[in-house]
Amino acid sequence: MVIALDTFSVGFPAVVAAKILGKKTIVRVGGDFLWEAYIERTGNRMTLKEFYEKKPILSAKEKMIYTATKFVVKKCSSLVFSTDWQKDIWRKAYGINSDRSLIIENFYGEKTPGSEPKEKNFIWAGRPLILKNVDMLESAFNEAVKGNKDIKLEIYKNLPYQILQDKLRTCYAVILPSISEVSPNFILDALAFGKPFICTKETGFYEKLNDIGIFYRSVRQG
Repeated sequence: MVIALDTFSVGFPAVVAAKILGKKTIVRVGGDFLWEAYIERTGNRMTLKEFYEKKPILSAKEKMIYTATKFVVKKCSSLVFSTDWQKDIWRKAYGINSDRSLIIENFYGEKTPGSEPKEKNFIWAGRPLILKNVDMLESAFNEAVKGNKDIKLEIYKNLPYQILQDKLRTCYAVILPSISEVSPNFILDALAFGKPFICTKETGFYEKLNDIGIFYRSVRQG
């Protein structure tokens, strides 16, 4: 058995090699490499669902990624998703066979004692990608501060995990305004510390966590 933890850079060669050697393959779909590549190239802030529904014009590289992903989806023994939300999007986009796909959710972790915040600081942390909507977050927060001088936004890019944990333990709340997020561990880490959160509604967590957090519909620029 071969287990691949993505669909392109590892998943494609793994499935090809497994086919040659007569082995079975399990491929975990963690995010969406094609959608991310398109957003970074064009700056067109389409949600994951919109991307597959509208089928925008792709570059030669993106077409190659799509073809390789479709090969992996068709030829692997099983596909593993972390949310039904993404599974449903991919089922329509790639014609996935439901008999060969299943859900294994992210690990929610154990409740960990947090600290009382000393200020009303909202934390964003992650990779500095266009799809993360950090520029729009900063713009919106600058407006919000005019009406409430007590709030503060802290942005951390590529922060080591243990340091991020220390930041989350003492923060007031976290905020994740991405165009779409499949199953963000950033939100799960905040929940473990008992911290409130604001998150995009375009996520696989909405159905499960909508009664314990604030979810909003993303607004695109342009």
